Amino acid sequence: MDQALFDILEFNKILALVAERTLSPIARNWFLATTPSTDIEQIKHSLSQVSELRAIIDYDESFPLEAFNDITGSIRKASVIGNFLNLQEFIELKKISVLSRKICLFLKERKDKTPLLNEIASEMQSLREVENEIDRVIDEPSLEVKDNASKTLSRLRNELRTNQDRIRRKLEAIQKSWAEKTTMYSFLNRIK
Repeated sequence: MDQALFDILEFNKILALVAERTLSPIARNWFLATTPSTDIEQIKHSLSQVSELRAIIDYDESFPLEAFNDITGSIRKASVIGNFLNLQEFIELKKISVLSRKICLFLKERKDKTPLLNEIASEMQSLREVENEIDRVIDEPSLEVKDNASKTLSRLRNELRTNQDRIRRKLEAIQKSWAEKTTMYSFLNRIK
């Protein structure tokens, strides 16, 4: 298509309006990079997908969709040997996995009404095992690795707590001893 026609139709303004309503940065970028298609079959297919989703939104239960962050950088990072994700990145990965699973289940329960959306959902893989492992290892509210994440970590943290208690008791004993000595010294000075 011709750029002049895009300008007349204000295509970029329409994309910007749609992009403002997206729930994730990746969807926003996808919309902003969209170009019109001239393939009639592809256009019909896309419109049918939109019609299925619109029918769900208009006449069905609430579609399980919520805002999420773009994790493509984290996925790229994790694909390089020697790189590690931080705890927040693991939580974001889990959040998207749970959301994807909910959407797939929602669409599967309505596969007769949404065959085209089910085609998309059938390509998505469940990461339930990854979700469970993240839950087992990371305390989400505090963003800390749980003691039971590994036997070694559990042993090391127990040793650390034991040593901290030992040091605390030793410091308390020293403080008590000094307090007694100071009291005794004050008493002896008053007697003189």
